[in-house]
Amino acid sequence: MASSSSSADCQWLKDLPTRNSEAPDIYNGILEVTGVKSAKIRTLIELSIPSSSRKDFTLITDIQYRKIDYLRKAKENSINGLEGERLVMEFERDRLTSLGYPQLASKIQWISRESDQFGCDIISYDVCKNGSANQIYIEVKSTTLKKDCPFFVSVNEIEFSHKKSQTFWLYRVYDLYNENPKLYRVQGPITKSFRVRPYSYCAQII
Repeated sequence: MASSSSSADCQWLKDLPTRNSEAPDIYNGILEVTGVKSAKIRTLIELSIPSSSRKDFTLITDIQYRKIDYLRKAKENSINGLEGERLVMEFERDRLTSLGYPQLASKIQWISRESDQFGCDIISYDVCKNGSANQIYIEVKSTTLKKDCPFFVSVNEIEFSHKKSQTFWLYRVYDLYNENPKLYRVQGPITKSFRVRPYSYCAQII
């Protein structure tokens, strides 16, 4: 998930209102976090998967000696995550509709709004060459930063991506608050396409 963004980067904000009943609370949250008051419709632009980065995990592991407002950061991350998921919902609806399957587009589920324990955020569909439809499981990771910014994943998400390896997709949304937010899509287990390392531990008395 992403951190905060400046008002200068947010000259858009979707005029939410119609296609998603969930949208108004996300919109209000973004307004509160960013202070932006203007809005216009935005859609995701899909780009190719970036080439491998040799950078270490410096963006999230370097020590920075400053006071962190963890409550505000958690709120920003939550709002950014919801906005990224909302954009992906629209992207998937548009993708299936453009392929000629509006009935499938109407069945897409935003399951992370119900619980964080599913291992993914959205259930959508892919259509085979023979016309049959298969469910796909989408985990959305959003950032206000660039495409090579590291992101956090949970043990549950990694395990789920292996369990559903043939139908699991990670959608990386970046430049979240630019006029044209972007994404790339990666299919299969998370550890197949991304380097991962432990970042947090759970401790219990011996």
